[in-house]
Amino acid sequence: MVESAQLVSVFQALGVSDPEGWAHSEASEGIDQTARATVLRALADCVVEGCSPEYWRKSSRSAEAAFDTLLKQGADTKAIEELCVQSAFGAIWNFLRLSSGIDEPKINPASIAWGILKVDADGKPVGEIPALYESWWEVLCDVTGRDSSDV
Repeated sequence: MVESAQLVSVFQALGVSDPEGWAHSEASEGIDQTARATVLRALADCVVEGCSPEYWRKSSRSAEAAFDTLLKQGADTKAIEELCVQSAFGAIWNFLRLSSGIDEPKINPASIAWGILKVDADGKPVGEIPALYESWWEVLCDVTGRDSSDV
């Protein structure tokens, strides 16, 4: 098991607001919070990048045209970014609930079960990364500087 101080520094590097709490949970409850926080940080970084005007301008002509149209109609860039972040949050929230088995896919004729797994260096699954939806908003807020009580 990783020492508590080492765990705290891992969670500090991941940018979560309560690194001691995450470390304590991993050490005392046996939950792989390092894996959970790492996946959630990666998702939050994707939201930050994907919801920036720079990304919209380079991602596709239709995204750039939509952004330019909104600006020409008087929309504020920050408001557009916020709408994008909230939309991305919702889509990822729903995906994480699906991957945890909390919700069922709307269309699943073959009854496929799936989840998010941690793998070893050879790509072999070593365990599930559970309940990511529970901490998604908190980590997104930590990364973007939002108030997590603003749901």
